[in-house]
Amino acid sequence: MIAVDFEKECRDSTQTNVGPEILAPVGSRESLVAAVAAKADAVYFGLKEFSARHRAANFELAELPEMMRYLHRHGIKGFLAFNTLIFSSELESAAKCLWEAAKAGVDAIIVQDWGIVDLLRKMVPGIEIHGSTQMSQTEARGIRLIASWGVERVVVGRELSLLDIAKIRKETSVPLEVFVHGALCVAYSGQCLTSEALGGRSANRGQCAQACRLPYEMLVDGVQKDLGDKTYLLSPQDLDARHLVEGLTKLGVASLKIEGRLKGPEYVTTTVNAYRNARTHANDELPWAPPWEETRDLALAFSRGFVPGFLEGVNHQRLVRGRFPKARGVLVGELVETHGSAYLVRLSKDDPDLAAGDGIVFDLAMPQTKEPGGRVGFLRRRLDGLIEMRLDRPNFGDRAILPGTPIWKTDDPRFRQRAQTRLSNAIENKTTDNDLRPEVDFILTGSEGGPLEVLATTRMGSSAKAVWEGPLLKTQKPPTADALVKTLGRVGDTPFSLGTIQSKALDGLYLPASQLNRLRREVMDQLGVSSSPNMAGAEEDALTKIKADILARRDKAHSSHLPSGPHLAILLRNPEQVRAIALEPMEIWPDRIWLDMEHAKDIRAILEDPALASLPLGVAGPRIIKPGEEGLIRSVLQDPKRPVLVRNLATWEIAQELGCKELVADFSLNLANPISADRFLNMGMARIVAAHDLHFAEWSALAEAVGGFRMEAVVHFPMPMFHMEHCVYAAFLSKGTDHTNCGRPCEVHKVRLRDWAHSEFPVLVDAGCRNTVYNEVAQSALEYIPGMKRLGVEWFRLEFLHEPPQMVFKTMAAYREVLSGKKDPKSAWREIKANNQFGLTRGTLRLL
Repeated sequence: MIAVDFEKECRDSTQTNVGPEILAPVGSRESLVAAVAAKADAVYFGLKEFSARHRAANFELAELPEMMRYLHRHGIKGFLAFNTLIFSSELESAAKCLWEAAKAGVDAIIVQDWGIVDLLRKMVPGIEIHGSTQMSQTEARGIRLIASWGVERVVVGRELSLLDIAKIRKETSVPLEVFVHGALCVAYSGQCLTSEALGGRSANRGQCAQACRLPYEMLVDGVQKDLGDKTYLLSPQDLDARHLVEGLTKLGVASLKIEGRLKGPEYVTTTVNAYRNARTHANDELPWAPPWEETRDLALAFSRGFVPGFLEGVNHQRLVRGRFPKARGVLVGELVETHGSAYLVRLSKDDPDLAAGDGIVFDLAMPQTKEPGGRVGFLRRRLDGLIEMRLDRPNFGDRAILPGTPIWKTDDPRFRQRAQTRLSNAIENKTTDNDLRPEVDFILTGSEGGPLEVLATTRMGSSAKAVWEGPLLKTQKPPTADALVKTLGRVGDTPFSLGTIQSKALDGLYLPASQLNRLRREVMDQLGVSSSPNMAGAEEDALTKIKADILARRDKAHSSHLPSGPHLAILLRNPEQVRAIALEPMEIWPDRIWLDMEHAKDIRAILEDPALASLPLGVAGPRIIKPGEEGLIRSVLQDPKRPVLVRNLATWEIAQELGCKELVADFSLNLANPISADRFLNMGMARIVAAHDLHFAEWSALAEAVGGFRMEAVVHFPMPMFHMEHCVYAAFLSKGTDHTNCGRPCEVHKVRLRDWAHSEFPVLVDAGCRNTVYNEVAQSALEYIPGMKRLGVEWFRLEFLHEPPQMVFKTMAAYREVLSGKKDPKSAWREIKANNQFGLTRGTLRLL
């Protein structure tokens, strides 16, 4: 570990700010020093709470003033990652946390929750807000809209290509931040509900269980497919985009973001140095390729294998290797044969720089077990080019290592020494400690027999004044200029440095040093709060007014609302389910049928079928669209009289343009508190669906605050777990790279994934060729329906996957009887569970 003292550890502060900012991850104090030493332009970090990286060490709120002084002293910006959903009960503590962070001088706050954007704009309007990748922003319409709400930079989805980013740049001037290195989530950030479905933990709350890194079997039409050594079907390799920095620079991207708040200082300093190097060569505009030595060190710092992610476009044959889910390091080569305790190794084409003392592992494609390997004790290169290798204290057990087995170098003491030396040199070999803190100027005013006034002003326009009532007296030895500098220049532990000192009408007057010290402290304390541009126009109790305004709007809406219901809505994903309902008597029809089909043509066929014209149909838009995909929305919004289930901001904007009358904000918008819900209700939503992350107490608090009559309660649904650009059909059932050449296996096969516990999860494909993995054990809120009705909820929704029509009818009937009070929820629960082959669970309403 590296011993850290913020006030003692310094480096040369010269920065290279040509091109996009290099933004480093900081999950600990050691990593903070490493980022500063490596000359990152900015860092991002989280607190112990309200952080999407709950497992990182993170920082205490009380540490922020010291951290920000340390960063600013070195010309580096600090961004607070406040990128989780905030529940109703947490708004007060979240507001206090944000207020203190703004006072501490953080340069920006990275936000997921729409409500926190609104809170910050009213509470500390001077703070810069960055939209987290958790906001799921992947196209220009949504980015422009949240910019109008006050978001000043957007971290775009990792699924975008350079071409996608170029299209967005043409349509908006909002600064964009792009991930260029580190771990890749298989699901769209902000749209992964797997941890809720399987473990009662919320990825939107920083508690991701990393289910994507687990092994899965693939069932195709009910039969397990032999995929050889590929078992980690949802575990992407890591992102490395150094060779694309020039292209991102030309696009005008504002920031190159490195993932890794869970990683250590060696990783931070290695990655920052690598991307500074890439940026330098991008500015040279000369042909360049990342050097192998640099790639080797990056792999040793942390790597599951490197890919460009989606930045070069979708390539389903490259993203997921499938053999292992964890860091491997550098590929050494493969085993040729074994002679007793000696191993003959054929090196990989890239010289792995293998040496005695290195840690190696034999890759048996069984990473869930203790893998064979050890430290290299002896090496000899033979004339035939093979390497003879022996290990110190090998750990093999009784497993045979077969020829052809890949060998990885997982640890290299020389790399660790290089990283430590690089860090130490950057800290210790400095020759100056350039003070980059903003300067404060002092003006001293007074006259004989009167008071002494000290006015302190910053170059940013802030000022503070303090007065000693005196009286000022004549003296034979007035203070010298040096004495004034010594007294007023004691600003070392403040965010400022000393500028100029002027004295007016003080010649020959005695200025007591004790009073000067007191006045200096007083004005510096004032400036410490008011000088930050964050605090201009700040209103600490803004949350109180926001809550009052929300209640007033709720009451106004309620005064003109005519109570009705309860209404039953169902969401169907199978055209045959819809057609079966049309054949039933109208009295058993639901009040709304939401159409959520894989193919837009299926929705159009249903809407255009005269036999289905009487059904109360509404349409569900896609959760995600990318540049050039607006047609996916417009194709289902052809009739403005049809209700629309809004799942992203672009759908809302297009629906407004088309004049659609009834809009319902769905779960994917992640509305978790009254401020975010109120934002969307004010946009004209007839109703909102709460985020699936809420437990019932928080769900109730939200309904109470905005009005249950404006909620649509999803009371029966299969949890949509992973929503992802990665297509398991194309990746493992074809040789194609994307939808243009995969042969569309999704149109002829049905895929399910089976986990280690033998649970099976169907994989559905949407119109954008995105996969959604579902938990078909339906979550049911049957036992909460009476409480929801007491809160004024009138609309209740059931969602289905591929259930046969008779199962849909039975489930509808049971819920309808509970809604009407004819059946108690517990008996209905037992009935539905008995009839459902996959079972039933109370899910997140109870667990989270």
